[in-house]
Amino acid sequence: MFDRHSLRSALAALTLGVALITTTAPARSAGVDLVYLMDESGSVSSANFAVERDFITDVTLAVRASVPFGPTGLAAGLVQHGSDARLTQPLTFSLATFDNSLNATVARGGASCPSCAITLGRQELAAARGRALAPDVLV
Repeated sequence: MFDRHSLRSALAALTLGVALITTTAPARSAGVDLVYLMDESGSVSSANFAVERDFITDVTLAVRASVPFGPTGLAAGLVQHGSDARLTQPLTFSLATFDNSLNATVARGGASCPSCAITLGRQELAAARGRALAPDVLV
């Protein structure tokens, strides 16, 4: 299901996109709000679930090189989806909090509902934790 080359290409494109956002956004912009959508459905093997987790770690490391975590920098959150979606980690300015949540993820299995994850991710970006002037990014 996952190909490491494709994931690396996606990482490069995402990193470039975030770099463009941070360099072209108005000076008053308050960082980047980033919510990851993680597939935990039954079609994802434990090995591929680990690949997903590694990909999220790689993206976070690449993005925070340009946009450090903090109130004027990066806020990251995590939504997992199988038969439904759940907010595993609300947007946070803390790298340690985000890493702890990511490392504690487990796949529940079930059907796949990516639209549920997109809806919940968008809700999290629109919630009070999301910043009005920060670009919203779903991955």
